[in-house]
Amino acid sequence: MGDIPHWQASEPPIGKPEKGCPRAAMTPAGWKSIPLLSLAALGALVAAVSAADLNGRTPKSSRPEPSNSLFIVRQQAEGEIAKLDPAGIVVIKTRSGRLTMAAPQLSAVSAAQGDRVLVEVGILPATSRPTPASSPQARDRSDPAILRQRLQSQVISVDLSKGVLMLQTPSGRVRVDLPSNVLEQFRKGDLVPIELAVILQPSPEKVERAGLAALLLSIFGKK
Repeated sequence: MGDIPHWQASEPPIGKPEKGCPRAAMTPAGWKSIPLLSLAALGALVAAVSAADLNGRTPKSSRPEPSNSLFIVRQQAEGEIAKLDPAGIVVIKTRSGRLTMAAPQLSAVSAAQGDRVLVEVGILPATSRPTPASSPQARDRSDPAILRQRLQSQVISVDLSKGVLMLQTPSGRVRVDLPSNVLEQFRKGDLVPIELAVILQPSPEKVERAGLAALLLSIFGKK
C-alpha cells in the first residue's frame, strides 16, 4: 500500500476528545468553560455590526420626498408704474403691453408714477383658483410685493421658435418665456391660472443716497 495522505494521517481519531484539546471546548461539557464575559462581548459585537448595517441602508420610507413647488414656472420682468389712480387702479407698463390692476391697498404704500417695478408671473397648477380683485387679501408685511393677485388667463399664442407664451388676463397681456419642453404642453385657447405680483424697486437716487449714507456711517460711525 502507498503512503497515507498527509491530511488523513494528521486528523485525530474520532472519539472522545482529550482534555485540553480545542475540540473539548465545543462539547456540552466545554461550553461551561467559556467565560460569560466573552459571550457578552460577542453579543455587543453582533449588535454593533447590525446597527452599522442599518445606518448604511436607510429605509425607503424614511427618505425625504422632493417638495412640490407652488408654481409650475415663475419669472420676473421689469416694468414701470405708468399711472396710479387714488381710487385704487394702477397701470403698469411692461414689455408685453400695459397691465391695469385693481389695487386699493396701494394707498398705504409709498408708490408713485414713474417708479420702477418687477412684475412677477407665476403659472399655477390647473386646480388653483383666482383671487377676486374686489376682495384683495391683506398684505403680508414679510412679502416684498406691493400687489399680488391670482387671475385666470387664456393662451393667445405659443411661439416654439422663440420660446414665448402669450397670455391674456383681465389685467392685460402677459408674456412668459419658457423652454421648448415646457412650452409644447400649452395650446392656444387653454385656460391657465396665474399669479401676478408687483415688487417695487428702489429708484437710482434712493440707492445712491443709501450708499452714501452707508459710506458716511462707516467713516464717521459711532465711537
